[in-house]
Order: sequence, then structure tokens, then C-alpha cells
Amino acid sequence: MSPSPSPSSSVGAAPEHEALSTARRLRRLRSHLTPAAPPPSPGRADDRLEMLTCARAKKLDFDTEKLSGYMRGKHRGIQEQVYEYFNSRPDLQTPVEISMDEHRELCMRQLLGLVREAGIRPFRFVSEDPEKYFAIVEAVGSVDMSLGIKMGVQYSLWGGSVINLGTKRHRDKYFDQIDSVEYPGCFAMTELHHGSNVQGLQTTATFDPFTDQFVIDTPNDGAIKWWIGNAAVHGKLATVFAKLLLPTHEARGLADLGVHAFIVPIRDMKTHKTLPGN
Repeated sequence: MSPSPSPSSSVGAAPEHEALSTARRLRRLRSHLTPAAPPPSPGRADDRLEMLTCARAKKLDFDTEKLSGYMRGKHRGIQEQVYEYFNSRPDLQTPVEISMDEHRELCMRQLLGLVREAGIRPFRFVSEDPEKYFAIVEAVGSVDMSLGIKMGVQYSLWGGSVINLGTKRHRDKYFDQIDSVEYPGCFAMTELHHGSNVQGLQTTATFDPFTDQFVIDTPNDGAIKWWIGNAAVHGKLATVFAKLLLPTHEARGLADLGVHAFIVPIRDMKTHKTLPGN
């Protein structure tokens, strides 16, 4: 039986082993970047695939302005307006180190500045020119991804639900205030137990014929609306998705008409305090 290595020899071998392992990994990475061409097969040189060296090994010359124009599309003019506005407002640029609470407030100031100061109003493009709308969102997202998400919640989700699921009465009542961010809102679909499985939602909206109102109810903890963007601080209204229950003359008393969308105020319009539930 061979004698066991002494502790000192094992310790000394460890750095050497690590160095060899590192060298092997570097060789493997280098082979991915600049793979060596396989040797040609006798008599079949024309049939094999040609191996090209990595593009980084050779400097490519091209017109960067034309490439940028091609990639950014026909709405680069309004994207430039987004960039020019934020370049002119260093106080609205997101620092590397920022707390969650500060970042939330900064995102709101960024959105208000873009809409009210720069005059860029994306909401009408959601239905009129979606390509232009998403060009604005793309530019905004390059300034701060969190701002892009906040804009998407305000206009794509909250605003989009009003103009696509609401009636003319809803659009006439809410459009301008959503557009100006006077009515920051939420898209309250997701629930704790069922996520975004719409047919499994448990929140109910029961029509009360005596008060001519819909009573929104969370029957259990699993029906709590969860992960709702813009609800934590700034949202004042929400499009709440709930099962519509109507009273009937049948024994069970209520008819389930499936999931519908309801505009529900969640904060006081003046004090911004959270509204109480029943």
C-alpha cells in the first residue's frame, strides 16, 4: 500500500491544481472564441463547412449612423426628444446607488416631467399608433428600466384596460386624466392563489340593486390582489378583475357571469390616503 501524502504536500499541491484547472478553463474559452479549423478530409475538402475566426479578430468598418437609423426605425425623432429631455435634466437621471423608496419617487418625477414638461404624451398612441408608443417606451426604458415599467403600467395596463374594456363613457371620463398622470392607476388582476389564471380568480363583484352599486369582495386571503404594479405608493384607481355576481330568483340567489373589469378607487383623490374597505 502506498503511503498517504503528508498534510504539507497536500497543501502545496492545492494551488498547483487550481492553476491547472484555471488554465484548462481559459483554453476552453479561447477555443470557443477562435475555434481551430478541423483538418480537411482527403478528397472531400470542398464538402466540409468552413470555420471562420471570431468577428472580434477583425475590425469591421460600417456606417454607424445608418445602422442606428435602421435599428431604431422611423420613430427615432421622438426617441431623440426623450433623450434630449433627460440629458437636460441631470436631477432626473437615476444614480447608481439609490434606495427603493427614493427610486419610486424618482420614477414618478421622471414620468411627470416627461409628460408635463417635455410634452411627450404616449397614451393616445396606445390605440392610434402602437409602433410609435413602443418606440417611446423603448427610449424611456433605456433611460431607466424601472421608468419604462412604470410607464407601461400607467398606459399599457391601467390605461389600456380602460380604453379597450371600457365603454365610451369610461373613455370620455378617464382618458385625459390618465394621459396627464393625474389619475395614476393599476391593473389589479393577479391574485395570491391563482396568479394570472383569470378563470380561477376569486375576487367577486356583487351587484346590489338597492344601492345600484357593485360590492367588491375578497372572500379569502388567497383572493388578495398581489404583485400589483403602482399600487404600493402612487396608484389612485385600479382596474379590478372580479367575478360578476348578479341576484336571481333561483334558490342559490346569485348567478356567476364570469370575470369582468371594474374601475375601483383605492386612494383619496385629494389626501392620497388609502381608502378603507368594508
